[in-house]
Amino acid sequence: MAFTDLSNAQSMQLTNALQVWQGVHSAKSLAHAHRGSMKWRTINETDYLLHVSPQGSQHSLGPRDSATEKVHDKFVKGKIESESRLKSLKEQLKQANAVNRALRVGRVPNILIDVLNSIERAGLKDHLMVIGANALYAYETQCAVRFDNAVVATLDLDILWDSRKSIKLAITKEIQEEGLLGILKKADKSFELIEDQKYTAINSEGYMVDLIRRGKHDLVLDEDYPKSLSKMPDDIWAVKIPTADWLLSVPKFREVVVGVSGKMAEMTTVDPRAYVIYKTWLSKKNDREAQKKGRDFAQAKAVADLITQRMPHLDVSQIHALPFDLREQAKTHFEKANKAS
Repeated sequence: MAFTDLSNAQSMQLTNALQVWQGVHSAKSLAHAHRGSMKWRTINETDYLLHVSPQGSQHSLGPRDSATEKVHDKFVKGKIESESRLKSLKEQLKQANAVNRALRVGRVPNILIDVLNSIERAGLKDHLMVIGANALYAYETQCAVRFDNAVVATLDLDILWDSRKSIKLAITKEIQEEGLLGILKKADKSFELIEDQKYTAINSEGYMVDLIRRGKHDLVLDEDYPKSLSKMPDDIWAVKIPTADWLLSVPKFREVVVGVSGKMAEMTTVDPRAYVIYKTWLSKKNDREAQKKGRDFAQAKAVADLITQRMPHLDVSQIHALPFDLREQAKTHFEKANKAS
């Protein structure tokens, strides 16, 4: 079998830790709804209720009356309660992280956890997704298992940029100032571009991050297509791969993964069924390196086994976004997995 179950203690702790993580993020959303402050200001002998944004801008909510007093009181009460709840849950999260570490619940490289959290803080988690071997961490976490080390071990992180989606103006301003490289540096200051390979950043420990993009089919139009998240000359360039549209068209898969340190982060990747189909196709490409083809095949088989045994609710026939011949190639994996189970 290509995977093993977590122990009962690890599995129970994983469940508890994920609940705390979800609680923190829910509390953050509630606290965000109460960001800024409200105050009364007297103008021409009339009191007006003002909402003050975190940036200091003010917006009048109207003159003082029973309605605006209720708005003020509800906001103040909600702000106190949401901040108190968030503070309490953050303390619980620290404890959960410590127990995760003690019980060795997670094995995701700490640098990957830090990069994922940095991407989320930058507001880009809906624009960037993980592809490649690191996706297996999300699949195994949802099923409380661990794949064999041989199929997950990697010092590379491939990030697929969904350039079809527009990035909010507020986020765009920040990205233009620091770029993706700046976001990576917030996770690890040692990240730098490889001199002759502008689409790859590498840190002091040899961990590499590649940015991948889709491209227009028209080569002339592609010249004007976005090649990086920012206009900074020293930002990471996105390398175009012809199959990016396939990966962007399949359902997304989100899971909170746990690092060696016990810290957690949400990973967005491709649906595991699509992963099997895509990796099977890669393993059969004539121009692909033999070593990579063998690894592709092993990863496809491992995830197919996991789907069959632990995710039977996922119907492989429902993945219509990928070409028919690719889906046919992957049938063997699922048929063998069904027989084995």
